Amino acid sequence: MPSAFAATENLVVSADNNLFTKSFNGPMVIEVVVNDNDIDDLANSAEPDVTVNGATLKMIQAGDGNWYAYIAESEIISNSLVNVSLFGGLDDPHSAHAFHSDNTDAESIYLDTDVVVRQPKEPSLNPLNADIADDWPVVQGFDFTVGGDVTVTYAKGGNPQSITMEFLDDPDDFASLSLDRSSYPPGAEIHMTIQSLAHNIDPTDEDSWTYITADPNNSSVIYGQFNENGDPGVNINFTTEHLKTLKFDDSAVLTIDTDPNNHGTPILEFKNNDDQDHDNVATNSQVTILETQPNSGIFKNTDKADVANIKVANNASRDYTGTIDFADNPESVPISNYPGSLVMDINGIGGTWNGGEEITVTLDDGDLNLNSLVDQDIDINNWDHKIPTVITGSPLTLEDSTITVGGIIVEDSDINIDTFSKRASISGPPGQEVQAIFDIENVNTDLFYFSNTEGELALITLTVADGETQEYSFVIGNIPSDGSNLIAVGDIFIFGQDPEQLENAAVTRNANAIYRMLLEETGDNTAMYTGSIEYTALNQLNVGDSDTYAGLATIDDEITIIVPTDLTDEDAVRVDYLDTDGQGIETQIGDQVDAPTHSGIVSFDDSNYKVADTVTVTLNDADLNTNSDTTEVYTIRAGTNDGNKIYDRVGLVDITISNSSAYGRLLDITFDDAAWSSYTCDLDNNVNTPATVDGLSTTGFTLRETNSTSGIFVGTFQIPQNYCTGDNTVSTTTGKDLEVNYVDYSDASGELIEVGDSAGISANTGSVSFGRSVYPVPFDPSQYPTQNTPHTIASTDSSISGDTVLHIRVNDPDYDISGSGPDTLPASKVTVKLVRGSQTSHNLAISDAPIEEISPISGIFELDLALGHTFTCDNTGLAENNPNRCTFTDTPYRIQQGDIVTVEYTDDTDASGNLNTVTDSATFDL
Repeated sequence: MPSAFAATENLVVSADNNLFTKSFNGPMVIEVVVNDNDIDDLANSAEPDVTVNGATLKMIQAGDGNWYAYIAESEIISNSLVNVSLFGGLDDPHSAHAFHSDNTDAESIYLDTDVVVRQPKEPSLNPLNADIADDWPVVQGFDFTVGGDVTVTYAKGGNPQSITMEFLDDPDDFASLSLDRSSYPPGAEIHMTIQSLAHNIDPTDEDSWTYITADPNNSSVIYGQFNENGDPGVNINFTTEHLKTLKFDDSAVLTIDTDPNNHGTPILEFKNNDDQDHDNVATNSQVTILETQPNSGIFKNTDKADVANIKVANNASRDYTGTIDFADNPESVPISNYPGSLVMDINGIGGTWNGGEEITVTLDDGDLNLNSLVDQDIDINNWDHKIPTVITGSPLTLEDSTITVGGIIVEDSDINIDTFSKRASISGPPGQEVQAIFDIENVNTDLFYFSNTEGELALITLTVADGETQEYSFVIGNIPSDGSNLIAVGDIFIFGQDPEQLENAAVTRNANAIYRMLLEETGDNTAMYTGSIEYTALNQLNVGDSDTYAGLATIDDEITIIVPTDLTDEDAVRVDYLDTDGQGIETQIGDQVDAPTHSGIVSFDDSNYKVADTVTVTLNDADLNTNSDTTEVYTIRAGTNDGNKIYDRVGLVDITISNSSAYGRLLDITFDDAAWSSYTCDLDNNVNTPATVDGLSTTGFTLRETNSTSGIFVGTFQIPQNYCTGDNTVSTTTGKDLEVNYVDYSDASGELIEVGDSAGISANTGSVSFGRSVYPVPFDPSQYPTQNTPHTIASTDSSISGDTVLHIRVNDPDYDISGSGPDTLPASKVTVKLVRGSQTSHNLAISDAPIEEISPISGIFELDLALGHTFTCDNTGLAENNPNRCTFTDTPYRIQQGDIVTVEYTDDTDASGNLNTVTDSATFDL
């Protein structure tokens, strides 16, 4: 424990405060506490021996085991009793109580009071408390010498502990005023911090003082009119002269001059907050200051919600000044306007703005920073706030409407409409309903019409025919019950596409809307306000869906706007703001950023494929990234091919349109320019298998975005061997051109175009070969005995074979068709024959077992065929013209030296798409 602390480890005195250099003054009450474990027993502990400048101090034990007493200067107590009854507040003088029978300290008087000791500890049941408990809390008065020391001593055995303080005559050296900033915009809260030794009366509770500040003599100063919760308090009235008799000196005075230069208009205003509730606060210029915590000596005019009770007038002119004076230390309150700036941060997203990306909007405007203690948001319902606004197209706003209050048309003088945000301030009888009536001209029933009041879009149903005008009205609010003006918005948005002119983007794509940005301050007193804009580019899949628009955030700090076509150059997305510049002049500022549409690119991953190859389709178009928070997926629209151009394409089939164009078509796959569509046919031309439904939708093809912000979409499918070209009509894919077609709703010029890519589907010319060109002649092992010993001839050894094994390899990638694992080749595709002159054998390789691929994706198939020394030549059941008839006449049918063996592979589709036969041969020799 540090020695300085150890010296008074059991003694605590409230005026032992370094902020005020261990001083006290006037009617301040000083709390003395003894915290000693040796005497904390609540029933049997002895009272500690404590003195003030040698005079005995009566202590009382509280329920926490500590001992407490409260002291003040006796002359000040007497003055306060005569003038304002600060100590006790009773009508008759307080009686003095001699708590010690041996107490002869004439200077010591005892007063019971709950005015200046409002939060004392409750007395314990210690018998030593009996004489004082009923009057608790009490303040004991002592005579102090002005400018002299006051020493409190706790005589703890042989180790006394003392704290010495100074009793001041003039507290002004410890009185100061500071403001929260050097200049203020109109309408700003003014937060004062007052440091005052003299005002810190009660060491147990927050002190509250209320001043009539317009009176330079402070004819009325109220101590404790309100407590720390803003409820009625002890309510002791003073005058400045009273406070000076209590040695407040200049600290007694707090005055505020709202128009020191006599401009005729008050610069400063007074208002209630949670710390004060005055009926005539503005008229009486009442200001309550509340201590920040008990015994701090620091006072503020700001409540717990950071709301002050002084503000700059909303109409205060720049360069005018108010004055606040405390303890003869005046502070000026100059009024300023701050030039604003607004930036859309294109560099924060890489220099180009794409659909689904959020671009940050930052407004720097000190005029909006009306409270330095909180981070504030722009409020649509605060008429003094200017609203950054984005407008696309030509929405209908309250400027285009007739407004009624209670069914009666409002006069122009009762309506004020904001320049950019198109909000209206409307006056009228309290509680009356307010409606906006619009005439919607040139109605187009293919479009979507929405009403907008508080940022909530509601779909409007129009009943007139195309080209006509319909009146439409809706409620925008009610006049507030307090008689103030209604602040409201009322708009009609128009979205959608005229399907009769899909390619006329500039005329027929609609996004007539207004968006209001409620930017949020980045922190306390920064005057920097931020939000974001994200845009959704219209495409053929979302343009005809009302849900595309219904959920838009149109009044928010993070808005989402609709981009119908490329908005660049003079049509770029612009945020406008009506700023009051440094000269107090309203000036339009803003920033704009291009919201371009992009030319889409679609491609295959190869220029040539074969049957069973996996095809990867890559579509790159940032316009399809309509939401940066999710990974988007575009799917095939499955269904019966009934002539609708959307089935078996990526797109939507349920878009309501008034013509037969492929409105919802996004992407399709074709073979030789014919769409791969759903038909029913027998794909393998096998009468024993049922017909199946074919088409791109049966492959499970989807376009999936690579990540939530990429705008790059990938899908895969496998090349079929055959496909249906119609019901019960089959065609091979080999030799066909494969195409992918993408309908780009808005290219870089905002126009609808179709782009694509193509690849060939071809086969490979297969080959066949033997493993060697000469094979040994097979033999009969029974004709060749085995010698077991040098002198013994044994019988035939059955473990010896005389067969010759032919190794045959077929190379044809067309049969490598599975995505994983080895494939097989039908054995029927391979024919092996023995040739001797003009004589040929049967096919020696007839088998039901398929020939296996040597490894996945190799396209190489191998067969080992064992031939014995003899073969059969039986043509039973074979017609004369059967190519598999045996024509050997030499008997017995035995393979001989000089015979030729041939292998033939039948390639159903060679590189030219034709049936082809390839061969190889080898000879037998000894």
